[in-house]
Amino acid sequence: MEYWPLFSNVDMLRMARVITKYVRFLDPAVIDAITKDNLLQAAQWSTRLIERGIDPRLYLWEGSSCCFPGIRRYFGAEEKAFCGKEPVPGVLFQDALELDFNEYPNKIWGYVQGDVPRGYTLMHILGHVEINNQVRAELDINQYLRGKAIYGLFTSPANTVYVPNTFVAIINANPRLRGLLITKQQELYSSVCALVPPLVRILPHSEDGGWKFKSFDWAPCSGRGAASAGIQDFLQYRNAMMGKKAMIL
Repeated sequence: MEYWPLFSNVDMLRMARVITKYVRFLDPAVIDAITKDNLLQAAQWSTRLIERGIDPRLYLWEGSSCCFPGIRRYFGAEEKAFCGKEPVPGVLFQDALELDFNEYPNKIWGYVQGDVPRGYTLMHILGHVEINNQVRAELDINQYLRGKAIYGLFTSPANTVYVPNTFVAIINANPRLRGLLITKQQELYSSVCALVPPLVRILPHSEDGGWKFKSFDWAPCSGRGAASAGIQDFLQYRNAMMGKKAMIL
């Protein structure tokens, strides 16, 4: 069988220097506004989640920037049938008020960024469907995470970026490249929110072999200038929606 070489580190590094210039993060002011509003809403929302049998710590840890607590990605074909539909009275999903594909993570972008240019797609930085090798979770202490995931990352704007469609597979296939995105995520948002729950640690990015974070160029953050107006409209929208969803039993 003929040998076909994979990308060398040098070639992947060259591609990474191009890709980072097209990755779009939201402005930290947007994340800050969500986090502060969550502090105001946390007690009420946590009570309602508990009444539905949902552990609020999966969504609303201290400093969480989760936009829609109780809404997570669907798992498997059975749950997919309910994806994108209004909650059904009497139908309960494990650890969720409603199931979604990627509609809810997109909503904040629409309010503060407007229409996303064609050719870009939403991507999550940290895994939200399982505890994977991006983080280290102390499961002996955080028993509530055992067999579950950090579902609040699904609709957290601190955990989403837009990237050109052509780059999605490359980022997903290269831990070094995703590690760059995680480092950028921490640089932008660590001062305005807690990216992960207590006793969960994001593993550091390796800078060996030329992958020094400071040597990469990045696109400007999206939502600048529009955040003050768009974010207030978004907060009113999501708070009204959360109130409606939490009342469906």
